[in-house]
Amino acid sequence: MIKVFGHTAPDTDSTGSPIIWAWYLNEIRKTPAKPVLQGEPNTEAAWMLERWGLDKPEIISDVAADDKCVIVDTNNPAELPASINEAEVIEIIDHHMLAGGVKTRAPINITIRPLACTATIMHDLIGEDLESAPEG
Repeated sequence: MIKVFGHTAPDTDSTGSPIIWAWYLNEIRKTPAKPVLQGEPNTEAAWMLERWGLDKPEIISDVAADDKCVIVDTNNPAELPASINEAEVIEIIDHHMLAGGVKTRAPINITIRPLACTATIMHDLIGEDLESAPEG
């Protein structure tokens, strides 16, 4: 199962984006995924979860070598689990400057766009995929 997570201080974007992308992976790509957080959501993010009746994702303290991960809302190793370079990072979706330092086992999809939030990038990516998906 793919773990989808953002940075260590979960604000609304770093709480909501893992939920969005895990939904997309599960429902559209038919790939098992789950959103996780690296800490308690801040006040605004907690309000968002309550307002929309969403379960708070599990909080993790690190990742393991056999974990598959999608990183969202950051690409900065200082904001990621200590063992991130040992895990299998399969994708990064972000709106921050490229920090560098994340090591991957193979080439991956990286989407970094200068937009207000990662969720906006995901909206564009999901929309493109849904538009090209066969109806049925």
